[in-house]
Amino acid sequence: AATLAVTRGEALSALSRRPEAMEALTAGLRLTNDPSLKGRALVALAHVYRAIGNEKEAARLANEAMTVLATLPLDRSLPAALLLAANTQQQAARPDEAHRLFRQCIAVAEGQDASDMVAMAEGGLGGLLAEEGQLEDALEYLEREGSYQRVYGTARQLVPVLYRIAITLRRLGRPDEALVCLDEADDAARFARLPYERARADAGRAAVHLACGDIDGAQTLLERRRVAYDPDADAVLRLAYREVEAGVQLARGDRQAALAVFHAAESEASQGGFDGTAAFFLGMTGV
Repeated sequence: AATLAVTRGEALSALSRRPEAMEALTAGLRLTNDPSLKGRALVALAHVYRAIGNEKEAARLANEAMTVLATLPLDRSLPAALLLAANTQQQAARPDEAHRLFRQCIAVAEGQDASDMVAMAEGGLGGLLAEEGQLEDALEYLEREGSYQRVYGTARQLVPVLYRIAITLRRLGRPDEALVCLDEADDAARFARLPYERARADAGRAAVHLACGDIDGAQTLLERRRVAYDPDADAVLRLAYREVEAGVQLARGDRQAALAVFHAAESEASQGGFDGTAAFFLGMTGV
């Protein structure tokens, strides 16, 4: 019964039916004393909390999963727990701890011959390096995950890493390559019928257009993907969308509209535990 509940919860999470997923996974946790199944359920539940924008609870669950799985070094849920913990530490603006956890995840995953987890941890490390301004190194790590996901991953896994590659390319002054990457992301999302991932691709396109001075083009891209504000869209997408939307308002000289977006984004980020992102938006309100 416990295994069935956890499996059902994972399936519901994949369908973005998050309240039902929480209920099933919580039931699975109540029904089992098996550390492997408990770790798996905790990881799945942490993913659900990340998706709804509650990084603090996701971090707590990821840490609990690591504790439960500490005596099971070959359990496939262990690298997943380490990756989750690294991501939550990154969002909490603790880069040194995030670095350590990404590296630990890569080492554990390599020991298990879990190439999927190695690739995702490398992509996570690339995202962290990009935040620190080490763009060339970041691109190398992000491309490693991109190469893996193109061959073995799903569109839901591929599009976010293509988005991060594109943003890094834009910051490196390579907008044409960034747009090609985002075209690939949109094609993958369209074929898989993933509206939120199409919105992610267009948020990236809008950021590139804005950086190149095409304010109207950026605005058009944002307006056609208002689905990013849906309650079922993940918090990271909504915050990325708000950032570009505020940038468009600033470029038009509408400071009041931009401030309203920054304030809303800072509030959502703070409530969800996205401390680094919240600090960025708070800083922008003073610009």
